[in-house]
Amino acid sequence: MNISRLEKSFLKKVISNEKFINIILCIVPLVTALLIQIAVLVLGKAVHKLTASGQEMSTDYQEIVSIIAAVICIITFSRWYKKIKHEKIPAIKSIFSFKLILLLVFLGVCLELVVSLILVFLSGPGNSSSSDSASQVTVMTIIFEVLFAPISDELIFRGVMLNICRNHMPLALANILQAIAFGIYHGNLVQGIYALVLGLFLGYLMIWFGSLLVPVFLHVIINLTGNLMFLLPESLKAYGLVIFILSVIIITFNIILIKKQSVLSKNSFKLPTFFRDN
Repeated sequence: MNISRLEKSFLKKVISNEKFINIILCIVPLVTALLIQIAVLVLGKAVHKLTASGQEMSTDYQEIVSIIAAVICIITFSRWYKKIKHEKIPAIKSIFSFKLILLLVFLGVCLELVVSLILVFLSGPGNSSSSDSASQVTVMTIIFEVLFAPISDELIFRGVMLNICRNHMPLALANILQAIAFGIYHGNLVQGIYALVLGLFLGYLMIWFGSLLVPVFLHVIINLTGNLMFLLPESLKAYGLVIFILSVIIITFNIILIKKQSVLSKNSFKLPTFFRDN
């Protein structure tokens, strides 16, 4: 296909445009993570096809493939993160207090409760989501979603991507972009919307505390709660609205209290340069 001089000139201007280059740089972490996921999935399916004699992939096998992809992401993005961060990360003792841990635990549980109740409401009466969830939860599922996924996701989005975006745009916009990418990464509309909202708050935790450990911890609590939600008695659904309202109130107050616990409120710690507003 022939390209006219006008089209060539336009493409040249776009490619040489600094903003265009910056956007490309910002989405490189997302593209890299997606490519790793796709490559491991394709390889996993190929190995299964050769060894399983036409049988369908079990849940455990799928989780093992996901764990392998997560481990590769952890190795790749932890090395990347070490290269792009330029300042000393605060010590764990200077970040975590017993009060902060409690606040994050209650926040994570309430966030998952709110999302679960919304999904129950949207699915309508007579749904079997609890029993379906119970049948899908295995040891490998919990290992992946509670241990590997939070570390991998936080390194990709709140570690590398937020850091890169912050160097090319205002902090608020950088946080929105990494949250959108986090939603896209989930590959599902419902989960993607939830991940986008959650990604925004996880990003602000990274900004407030200057450490990936805080968003990783909250991510672990949320995923653990989600996997254990089927243990709640069905009778609690009758009090769904009350639980929803109480959870929203707890979430609101917890966010306020967590913000006060952050390093932004402590004069003894200086927020890393790449997380300060212009």
